[in-house]
Amino acid sequence: MSLLFPAMLAGLVGLGIPFALHLIAKHKFPVRDFPTLRLLMRDERTNVFAPRLIDPWQLLLRLLVLTLLVLAMARVFLPGFSGTPAPRNLVVVVDCSASMNLTVKNPAGSGQFTLLELARRKARELLGEISAPSQCALIAAADDTHLLAELQPSPAAALAALSPQPPDARPHPLSATDGSGRGLLHAIAAAGDLVRGRREVKSQIVVLTDLRATAFATRNQRDLLRLALTRADLGDRLDLILVDLATGATENLAITEARVRGSRVKVGDDAHILARLRNSGTNDRTAKIQLAIGNQPDPAIKEIPLAAGAEAVVDLTTPVNRSVRAIAQARLKEPDALPADDTFSVPLNVAETRRVLIINGASQAAVTDSALARLGQPGATAQPKAVDVEETVDGATILRFVLNPGRELGRASGTGIDTTLVTPEALAGQTLSKFELVVLYDVTSLPAQAVEDLNTFVRQGRSLLFVGAGGVNALQFNRLFFSADPQRPGLAPAQLGNDKDFAPALALADTSSPHPWLAPFRDRLQGDLSGVRFTKARELPAVAAGATAMLTGADGRPLAVEMPLEKGRVAMLAFGFELDRGNLARTRVFPALMWRLVDYLTGQLRVRPPDILTALQPAVLDVSEPAFAFATELELTTLGDATNRPPVRLKVNADQTVLVPALPAGDFALHKPRAIGAVAGHTRHITVHTDAQESDFTRATEPQLRDWLGGEVRVTEAAEAVKLAPPGSEFWRPLLLLLLIAYLAEALTSYVMSARREKQRVAEASA
Repeated sequence: MSLLFPAMLAGLVGLGIPFALHLIAKHKFPVRDFPTLRLLMRDERTNVFAPRLIDPWQLLLRLLVLTLLVLAMARVFLPGFSGTPAPRNLVVVVDCSASMNLTVKNPAGSGQFTLLELARRKARELLGEISAPSQCALIAAADDTHLLAELQPSPAAALAALSPQPPDARPHPLSATDGSGRGLLHAIAAAGDLVRGRREVKSQIVVLTDLRATAFATRNQRDLLRLALTRADLGDRLDLILVDLATGATENLAITEARVRGSRVKVGDDAHILARLRNSGTNDRTAKIQLAIGNQPDPAIKEIPLAAGAEAVVDLTTPVNRSVRAIAQARLKEPDALPADDTFSVPLNVAETRRVLIINGASQAAVTDSALARLGQPGATAQPKAVDVEETVDGATILRFVLNPGRELGRASGTGIDTTLVTPEALAGQTLSKFELVVLYDVTSLPAQAVEDLNTFVRQGRSLLFVGAGGVNALQFNRLFFSADPQRPGLAPAQLGNDKDFAPALALADTSSPHPWLAPFRDRLQGDLSGVRFTKARELPAVAAGATAMLTGADGRPLAVEMPLEKGRVAMLAFGFELDRGNLARTRVFPALMWRLVDYLTGQLRVRPPDILTALQPAVLDVSEPAFAFATELELTTLGDATNRPPVRLKVNADQTVLVPALPAGDFALHKPRAIGAVAGHTRHITVHTDAQESDFTRATEPQLRDWLGGEVRVTEAAEAVKLAPPGSEFWRPLLLLLLIAYLAEALTSYVMSARREKQRVAEASA
């Protein structure tokens, strides 16, 4: 026998009340006939303690009534009193993580079903046993912890939540998510809050799960404290039971990651998608993987042998012949136990042509075809030599040639850089917004409106490059573009000085510069800058506030400087590319150096957060591309089968980023908000994937669970889940019956004793 509410035994103190009442006796005097009261002396008497108990049998009955009432409130429990399940609190927690979509064989017959369907069946069996005075509740550990049925005597609400939904209804409340959500510990802590303070013989939290360790990976201190408070309150009356639904080994192949090699793909290149495969089973397998671009599968299928527990990275390749924004998918050809990890989508953004406007301020802007052809000859790396004036190529034309030599030579391939060469007078006829970079080559003067347009062009997120060679007037240039006042900065990052001759020729400083422009050239296999020499360069007497050096000479003088200007960037080169000013244009490293400079100034080298997100986890996206420069709000639209989901509005922050809320797995399009029927504009693809941890089938052990959950945990198999109710019954029915009998006996005894005393009083009065 045990007491469910032993604190109620404090009510036994009330047994002293009947003793006190019986020790206090009222002295009653017989009634006498008397002619007048005026002759009587006043005599007042109070109640006093009687020397002996009056009516001991009535006292015993009253003590029995109080004792039975206290025992009923203390809830006497007899374990062997009955073979029926004892009254209890039952909270069923269903694990709805992605791994519960694992397909298993039906143990009761033919066919297959998911672990989540097995969990629903077991939950129905457990809840079907509940009847008053027991109570039950149902919790789903999905993307968040969802209380589907409050703790109540009737299981009707919980069973209704487990019932199948119509096809056109909202998703089932017990549907598998695309990750672990907030984790099982959070759901168990919520279940503990429901049973805390309850006084049944047992409070049982039954968790229906596949017992993956990843489901317990999220453990915050607040949930641990809530669970510890529940344990301290209930003690051994709390049972935490984990029902293992996924007994036995699991065979599964998964694509846990995929990405575009190099992060960018240019037109004419091959796109390389690197996919990571994992064999989570216990047997050796051969994975058959295929690449699809925009739902068009590549006919080539790669077969990769994988040992049990092994991983491999596969390079999937496809040619790209045009600028495109699509979604590439790495797919496993043979479905297995967990379909959610058989595909992995990657945004494939083939870089559009970057448009560069070169404004040539030199007096000689034309060049003969023979001179252009000579630039591409193998002997271009020879030492500088005298050239005829008629065949001298100005630096702006050399720059145009090197930025896209394939186009200039009539080849089909190119660098993805489209250049336009104009004079300062023709600048007014150009639309600056279609360019990512403007190069001012030896430009001395521009109209005031053109300078203002360039200023706006840079501040709104584009880039400007000044090249100072021998044809620029330093005095006029500084008056137009440079300002030493930090309150009113000019466009130029440095003051342009005189042309300086170097004898011997000036070399570059050590290429260990931390600047990202020169990062690849620290390895001479990527390009050797040690052979570059300058015979002439412009001095930079002063730099603007906030400007930094990009490239320095061997004597420490700055040869290239840059500075940020609001959202954009301005750079200046103190050297030109003419053949008589050095050998830079003749070196093999010159094209790679210029291409990387354009990449840097157009934002291609900026490290952005990936457009591949994990389901149910918030993330930050960089939206600093020029197409979103003026947007204050963007829209995220679902692609594919789930197009009925409403679009998500995202506010653009001051640092040109957006905070993306936790999303389900799928493909999305990021774009500016569109009115109904509006023409589609710039779109960026975003993919959200099932958490790769859900493909990790490492199982949690009982010692680990005790450590993670802070106390005793019982693990049982699915077949034993219906045998969890403790046998026994509360002794409240017999106690209530005895209480009623004792109360009636006390009332009858009190009536009989009062009648006897009244009869005796009348007899004494008549005598």
